[in-house]
Amino acid sequence: MNCAGGTHGPRSGEIGVFKIASEGGVAAGIRRVDGLTGEGALAWIQQQLAALAEAAAAARAPVSELPARIVQLQAQVKDLGRDLDRLKAKAASSQGRTWPGRRRSWPAAYMCWWPVWMAWMPGRCVPRWTS
Repeated sequence: MNCAGGTHGPRSGEIGVFKIASEGGVAAGIRRVDGLTGEGALAWIQQQLAALAEAAAAARAPVSELPARIVQLQAQVKDLGRDLDRLKAKAASSQGRTWPGRRRSWPAAYMCWWPVWMAWMPGRCVPRWTS
C-alpha cells in the first residue's frame, strides 16, 4: 500500500483520526482513496452519530437494536400494504351493494298501512324516507 499526495505530516500523530470518505478505481490496478483527517474526521463522525441517534429516536429503539427494529418496521409496512390492498379490493367488489344492517326506504306496500299502524302503535316507528 502506498499513500501519496495531498498534505504531508512529519509524524502520523499530527494527522490524528483518519476516516475514509470514498474509494474508487482510477485505472487498471490503481485505486483512489479520499479521506478526512483530524478535526474534519471528528466532525464527520459526530454528524453520523447524531443522525444515528435521531434515527433510533424516530424508530423508538436503542441504537444497538436499530437494525432489527428497521427490519420489523419494514415487515409491518409490507403487511399493512397487503391489508390495504385486500380492503380496497373488497370495497371495489362490493360497489353497488348495500352494507349489512343498512336500512332501506320503506316499500310503497307498507306505506298504505301506515295510518293503521300509527293508530295501533303511535310513536313507535317512524318511516325513513330516502330519495
